[in-house]
Amino acid sequence: IRMELPYIWFTVKLLLWMLVIVTAYYLYEFIVKPLCTRKKYSKYANVMIDPFVPVLGGIKYYIKNVEGGKASYAHLVTSADKFSKYDVYMEFEGKFPAFKILSEEAHIQFNKLSDGVNIDRGTEIYSVGKIATKGLFNIRSTENHALRKNTFVKLLGLNFASRYIPMIHETVDEIVSTWKAGSEYKSVLQMNKVTFMIFTKVLFGKSQVC
Repeated sequence: IRMELPYIWFTVKLLLWMLVIVTAYYLYEFIVKPLCTRKKYSKYANVMIDPFVPVLGGIKYYIKNVEGGKASYAHLVTSADKFSKYDVYMEFEGKFPAFKILSEEAHIQFNKLSDGVNIDRGTEIYSVGKIATKGLFNIRSTENHALRKNTFVKLLGLNFASRYIPMIHETVDEIVSTWKAGSEYKSVLQMNKVTFMIFTKVLFGKSQVC
C-alpha cells in the first residue's frame, strides 16, 4: 500500500492540473477573449456592441424568445431603431464574434477591403453553414444556384406560389397528424417544422424529404 500511495498522489495532482488547465482555457475563450474584443471595438462610435453575456452570448436571447413562444429573432425588433445610428453591429454567438453591416457606407467600405474579390457565398464552418451544407448561402453562383435562387424569390409572388398550395396543405396535414389529443405543443416549434418541410420540398423535391 505504501508503494501505491505515490502513484495515487501523482494521479490526483495530474487530474487537478488538467482541471486547472481546462478551466483556464474556457475562462479565456468565453470570458477574457470576448471582453478584450468588446473593449477593442467599443472605442469606435459607429460600432454597436451587444450587451455582454458569458458563454452563450447573443444565443441567450434567441433561446429566451423561443421558450417564450416568440420568433427566435424577436429581440431584434426592439433594436431596429438603434441600428440606423450605427454602421456595424457586433455580437457574440457563443465565443465567436459576429459582425453585421448596418449602413450602406459600411457595405461600400467592406467591398473595398475585398480588393475586387466577388464574395457571393457564406462559409460552411460555423452555425447554419454546418447544417445546410451546399445550401443557397454556401454554394457557388452557378446556373443551378441561379435557378434555385430565382425559384425561391418567385415564391414571394402569389401566382407562382399558388401551384404549391396543395403541397402546403399536405405538409400541414402531415405535421398535424402527429399531434395527440390532450398534449401540449409549442406553436413556434411546430410552425418551424412546417416551414422547414415546405421549403425542403420546394427546393429539393418530395423525394428528398425523409
